[in-house]
Amino acid sequence: MSYKYKINAVSYVGESQQSYNEFFFADNLSSVNQGVCNGATICTESKGKKHVFSVASCGDAASKLCGYLGDVLLCRNSGKMRIKAQYDLKSRMEEASTVICRGDEEAELSMLCIDSGNVYAAGFGDINIYHFSKKDKLARKIAFPQSPLASQTDSADDSSVATKVRQPARSRCIGSVRSGDEYLLVGSALQSTLGDEQICDIFTKHKGDAPSVLIETAYAIDSSCNLTAIHIAAKKQHKAVWFSLIALLAIACAAASAYMLAPVLDKSKPTQAPQLPSASSSADSAAELAMPENEPKPNALQELAPELDTIAASVTGAQSKVAYYVKNLTTGDTIVKDDSKMYSASLIKLYIMAEIYRQADAGELTIDASIKDKLTRMITVSDNDACNQLAQIAGGGDMELGFQKITSNAISLGCTHTQQKNDLQAVRSVPIPVGNFTSVKDCGIILEKIYKGELVSAEYSAEMLELLKGQQRRFKIPKYLPDDVTIANKTGETSTAQNDVAIIYTDKADYIICIMINDYANSMDDAMDIVARMSEVAYNYIVQ
Repeated sequence: MSYKYKINAVSYVGESQQSYNEFFFADNLSSVNQGVCNGATICTESKGKKHVFSVASCGDAASKLCGYLGDVLLCRNSGKMRIKAQYDLKSRMEEASTVICRGDEEAELSMLCIDSGNVYAAGFGDINIYHFSKKDKLARKIAFPQSPLASQTDSADDSSVATKVRQPARSRCIGSVRSGDEYLLVGSALQSTLGDEQICDIFTKHKGDAPSVLIETAYAIDSSCNLTAIHIAAKKQHKAVWFSLIALLAIACAAASAYMLAPVLDKSKPTQAPQLPSASSSADSAAELAMPENEPKPNALQELAPELDTIAASVTGAQSKVAYYVKNLTTGDTIVKDDSKMYSASLIKLYIMAEIYRQADAGELTIDASIKDKLTRMITVSDNDACNQLAQIAGGGDMELGFQKITSNAISLGCTHTQQKNDLQAVRSVPIPVGNFTSVKDCGIILEKIYKGELVSAEYSAEMLELLKGQQRRFKIPKYLPDDVTIANKTGETSTAQNDVAIIYTDKADYIICIMINDYANSMDDAMDIVARMSEVAYNYIVQ
């Protein structure tokens, strides 16, 4: 999808003129199109795929940022930039924020980057970026994780006072560009003068005129401040309008010709008696008319796949793979992408748990307090030592035999892409010759059996489900979901794999989602955030 962006930026230098708010935007990361350090207004449009927008509240931040991006481009164009760094926009923005604002206690920087349909936000200090969603018809401030308050002790009376720690450079991916969505960046002085609630209210009501209204409102309160705001609106770019019109005209002409020739053609046909509908066909028609209008479409989840694919496309690297599996447990609708064997990382622990409970159900071992503790640590905090010990227990003291039993049980459950060949270690001195593998559908199969109480006995299946619900690693699939949603998940991650699989419980429908990313070139944080965003899109689609 191609977009065009309408940019409206306004800057006002206050009466004090002690420092400047500065703003600029760069199109395609190839050149800085506009830069303003004095009172001015920009109204323009751009059709590039890559953009950077920024509001900086410090003396020479804009020039530093332009110089920094110039160096980045120089490396990119000369081929000296590593692929991982080249595409890691999120980290580059954090780095730029730190480089520009380091050592300046007053510096504030808000940055917005649009890259091929994805939107990233970053900044230093107080980051003031707002998003208007066409779907919700409301403007909200983009939330960034807040650092905790630090306690300082007064040596005189030994009392502790909580003081706010200055925020370091931070960044996050907002999501995908949607036609009709709008963004607003404001300087720190404007934000402190009006506050987030009033800014959001003005943004919601005035849209593209918000920069002018905001600055006029803030100026009436304090004319000494430097005030800056940038508004960005995204719209789909339609390139083939004329071709569509020509095609419609051709269809209309063909239809008119057919209509005019129809009487002539009909004269050459023998007259036939009208066919009356049979009793069965009448019944079928009546049944069709009786079907409720809200009857679910066959496999309605198919409409979700393009949205997931759009987010997955932001994974970079020549060898990268992104796979997902989503199943609505209420309707049975399922979508799957790339159900091939992929590196499991700690997802293999699901199958170790399954084998331990299979042996317990068969009377081959007893799950005592020690084994239960190991199971809890292996699942809820992904403890590798507990995992390796349980694999050894599964083999009766022989870890290699344990691997064989874990793999055989997985295959018997229908998880044909799953195998365990080695133990799990945080760091290895030499590469392992073989690996542990699974697939998104295999993980979906085992989660569904646990959910339905069919993996082993209902009692043991319930125990496994409670272990997954006690998961403490909630930074991928659960990250952007509401706090009151019940989630049973298991993660798996290394420097080359970011995986997470889960059962999600909602009022509308329970569902399974499994996402695996292997051999990515993004940063680890970026890859984890991609999983979280895919999960958020799936949740919103299913519960809507």
